Amino acid sequence: NVTIGEDCLLTSVSDITELIKIRERLERMALHDALTGLPNRYRLQEKLLSEEIAAVAIVNVDDFKEINDFFGIAVGDNVLKQIGNWLNEISGSCYRLGSDEFALTFYGSIRQDELEHRLVSLLNLLNEKTFMVREEEVNIQITIGVAMGQEKVLSRADIALHHGKANKTPISFYREDEGVEELYRSNLIMAANVRKALLEHRIICHYQPVVDLRTGKTRK
Repeated sequence: NVTIGEDCLLTSVSDITELIKIRERLERMALHDALTGLPNRYRLQEKLLSEEIAAVAIVNVDDFKEINDFFGIAVGDNVLKQIGNWLNEISGSCYRLGSDEFALTFYGSIRQDELEHRLVSLLNLLNEKTFMVREEEVNIQITIGVAMGQEKVLSRADIALHHGKANKTPISFYREDEGVEELYRSNLIMAANVRKALLEHRIICHYQPVVDLRTGKTRK
């Protein structure tokens, strides 16, 4: 027979409680962005599997690299926190996907025209909003890519975002009948093939030298 003392029992309970707290902290770290505190891409992917999300809008901050280059990464991080907090206050459901990209989710039987109206209102509010960069107030511009439904909604919103960036469109909806997804896939395959050919030295450059007729030497 083994007798368990009261001190041992209390220690065991204390250890279990501490383990539970550690697990909760690790789960939060895994599912939340360290910089902004917002839910991250992994959390969004969980939500997409378990809940009926009607649409996803990916928000990209235009020319954010210029803020990082001019003011420094620390200031850029502070601006991202401000933007993330503001988007979360406006939408109530904001995720940080990484770098300068956020995602907004929408629920219920929302129509495209209704969703577009809500996003246009968000852009109008953003036009009036200023963010602090050191001691200066600056305006931020964004591009939004949107996909509705539940099938491949995150990747399709990303495709819509790239389409909007390329066409200078503030809000771009994914449309399957436009063949954007196939064009995007084709471009990725072509870029991969060119990169592979370069690595294997299968691309040969031919050029016509510009020769100085007086000296006979190649100038360009």
